[in-house]
Amino acid sequence: MDNIKNILDKINYILAATAKSRTGKVPKKYKIKYTPVSGKEKLTRLLNTDYSAAYEKYLAGNGIFRGVRNNTLDKVGKYSVLSPGLKVSEDVKFNLYTRLFSGILPSWKGYPPRNRSFICTSSTGKALEFTDTFPALDEWKNNVYAVLPKNGAVIGVCPKSDLWFAFQQ
Repeated sequence: MDNIKNILDKINYILAATAKSRTGKVPKKYKIKYTPVSGKEKLTRLLNTDYSAAYEKYLAGNGIFRGVRNNTLDKVGKYSVLSPGLKVSEDVKFNLYTRLFSGILPSWKGYPPRNRSFICTSSTGKALEFTDTFPALDEWKNNVYAVLPKNGAVIGVCPKSDLWFAFQQ
């Protein structure tokens, strides 16, 4: 069993290294892009056009949320349009599985690639768990954002609280 774990660990490092430059850094082209939305007029225009379907669902009580850590707050600002990058994790044991779900296994080709997506939740409480403020409930509004996917975006919905709980062990 230790041999299998060692092999999987090596595969994780190889997969993570494929997204890095020779200096060991993740290139800019693989990073999340943050485009701040400044001005009420621009925000209103986006909510009435490119993001109107998600905004209507949000107003109807069907929100999607994402927790943000303190070191990312400056990039996000109050309102931003984000474009996903490429998730690269060397230290996370699930990197291999994320990569399998994101382009290797043909059975997952109809789903959004997990390593090039934003992982969100319909629960503000669950989103709070992915912030630096948890469990400081009085500060949660600063670190939990409503996510409005662009009209026509492909969204995968997990039947459990996390993808890892959706399968029988």
